[in-house]
Amino acid sequence: KSASAPFSASSDNAIVVSVIVSSYTTSWGTIEVPANFTITRSIDLEGLVKGWRRHNWDDWRQGIADLQPKLLVLIPHIQDKQLYIGNEKKLALGSVQRLHVGNAEPVMIVIGCNSAIGPTANTGLPAILLRVGAKVVIGSLTSVLGRFANTAAVELTTKLIAASKASTPVTIGYHMTKGFDIRLIQAEHGDAILVSYGENPVRHLLVDGGPASSFDNLIKVLEAARTGATLTLEAIVVTHYDFDHIGGIIALLKQPPCWLIINDIWFNGSRHLVPKDMLGKQHSDALASLILDSQLPWNNAFQGKAVCASSAHSIVLEGGVEIWLLSPTQRELTALAKYADAHLPDNGKVVPRDRLGRQDSWPPPAYASLLAKRFLSDQSASNASSIAMLLRYGEQKIVLCGDARAEVICAALASYWPDHKLKIDFWKMSHHGSQGNTSSDLLNRIKCKRFAFSTNGKIHAHPDQLAIVRVLASTYNPELIFNYANQWTNRWKYRPASWPTYSTTYPSAEGPYVRIII
Repeated sequence: KSASAPFSASSDNAIVVSVIVSSYTTSWGTIEVPANFTITRSIDLEGLVKGWRRHNWDDWRQGIADLQPKLLVLIPHIQDKQLYIGNEKKLALGSVQRLHVGNAEPVMIVIGCNSAIGPTANTGLPAILLRVGAKVVIGSLTSVLGRFANTAAVELTTKLIAASKASTPVTIGYHMTKGFDIRLIQAEHGDAILVSYGENPVRHLLVDGGPASSFDNLIKVLEAARTGATLTLEAIVVTHYDFDHIGGIIALLKQPPCWLIINDIWFNGSRHLVPKDMLGKQHSDALASLILDSQLPWNNAFQGKAVCASSAHSIVLEGGVEIWLLSPTQRELTALAKYADAHLPDNGKVVPRDRLGRQDSWPPPAYASLLAKRFLSDQSASNASSIAMLLRYGEQKIVLCGDARAEVICAALASYWPDHKLKIDFWKMSHHGSQGNTSSDLLNRIKCKRFAFSTNGKIHAHPDQLAIVRVLASTYNPELIFNYANQWTNRWKYRPASWPTYSTTYPSAEGPYVRIII
């Protein structure tokens, strides 16, 4: 239960420094560190204990000055724009100075948290350390938990020392292809998700746009993702008709930024619901009219036909991301065609049909009593028509459920991958965490640790306690990710009595979203 493991350092004048704070949150929950905890341990690479220890920040800094190390390894913890090195000491990133590096101009390895990423350009920890005298800095582009950072630092240190003594070039690692960078945008009670993937260039996919009232957040995120003169969206996926998903897309197409390029729009309009000879003008809707008027590509990846989970084939977008459709099937689209209000009214407003969200009491009932409750499926025809999909890039897999029905997604997973539980790296909960869209049967088909909820909770009181209970029953110590931090979501920071353990993640000050890098 220690917050730190022993660290290795070579006898060739190198130091490895651990990072301890009085308490911090990991995927295992909050770890409290005793005040008298030993701050650093220095042992050789073979595990022989050395006598050198530093117990506080000042001693550690003096140790660097005394030993003038050729190699310095930091295992930092960065939180809320603060750098944690040593016991209960915090440094603003901009306060790292030469005295923290020493005059030996060492090679530095910085592993842990997002140490290579800063809130703005050139503010990541490696960039700062280079400016104050480090010769070489190696940092992390993604979150690395402490116990894994320790192992990586020791292994990399060993290989660097071996490489420095080799007479021929030595490979000391391998290139990890950047996976998914997911921004779950604050879209009130709706969905708006920017999925970025790959590198050189980074490519983007926008899934839903939230309601029109959150359009400003959508534009801010798209603008921030633009690194050049333009931003190209390989596709905009509009999962279904409900205005908390479609409203922001309508606003975007009414006022498209001059720098935005859209390669395709995936959207099942009224013409995709029933055979063409059954269509009439009354089935037109606001978004379909905008797409047609702007002459944007519409379902090009499907030869203009419906976006439908009717084939075992996947779709591959530019940059190599592979997509399997999990919902809807033709059955759900046909049912929607019969639904009286399957098109948007002329005023562009949709009366919410979701009544599954409950004003759950807090604290919640006993975990076992909730888990025993029977699953009652969402019966909304609109939600049932929602596009849900699995995306794979490299070895990473993510699932974005829209508002789709659990039975439909479960059947698709069983069809595509019938023989095993599928490992998923990120799961965006269906219907904002409604109890009627996530069943135990569905969760038992996957192995996943990270579950995200897109909602501010203010209209339907999502996420439902029952949905979270089912997640907790499906895996040990999952991470619950929220794109808002308010009275409805913050209460999940603290585990209810006798409930299974879990961790939580909330938005940082980076922007109007929660960001997940996989």
